[in-house]
Amino acid sequence: MSDKNRGTVFNIQRYSVHDGPGIRTLVFLKGCPLRCLWCSNPESQEAAPQLAYNADKCLGCGRCVATCPQQALRLEQDGIHRDRERCDPACRACAEVCPGQALTFYGKTMTAREVLDKVEEDAAFYARSGGGLTLSGGEPLQQGDFCLSILEEAEHRAVHTAMESCGQAPEETILAACGKLDYVLFAIKHLDSEAHKKATGMGNQPILRHLPAVRSANPHLTIHLSTP
Repeated sequence: MSDKNRGTVFNIQRYSVHDGPGIRTLVFLKGCPLRCLWCSNPESQEAAPQLAYNADKCLGCGRCVATCPQQALRLEQDGIHRDRERCDPACRACAEVCPGQALTFYGKTMTAREVLDKVEEDAAFYARSGGGLTLSGGEPLQQGDFCLSILEEAEHRAVHTAMESCGQAPEETILAACGKLDYVLFAIKHLDSEAHKKATGMGNQPILRHLPAVRSANPHLTIHLSTP
């Protein structure tokens, strides 16, 4: 299976009713170009899986240290310390043996088929409510190839698709994704470009430029805009 069919999923949330029509399953992809001051999921900003440590939950048992194949962890008086150069972000051995769940991972590598297998577990709810899959993030278009692979798999399985996007991505990537979507929600963080830059780290000119291109290329696509 090619790399474009694999990506990093931050979380999968079921039974959502606020992110597109009907009852939906939200698939949050990791990675975002913006750094919004109010971001509710800062762990989703980096594209790669991340190891998190909560010292308050640590039992000081040392199981993680003994288990780590890279010998990247050490237990000291104030808790666990990690050698980031040695630590392999794809390895979850420490988190799997942690009895207090002090070590957790944000981000899991999945294939497009695995994502849709999870989404289809609630197929009965979609059929009754007109719901389906919503891609979110982070910014789903940060993993453009993986995003398209998920949408292609959803199309193959006749699953209704929606996407939540800040619109900050190459125009060809946005147009390719929108060509396979039934519904898209563009979140414009601020209409003033300078205010947008102060709040997110980037101006809004590219985002606003993409909107007419999306509408022109997809006249039948349902587009919802959210603005301050």
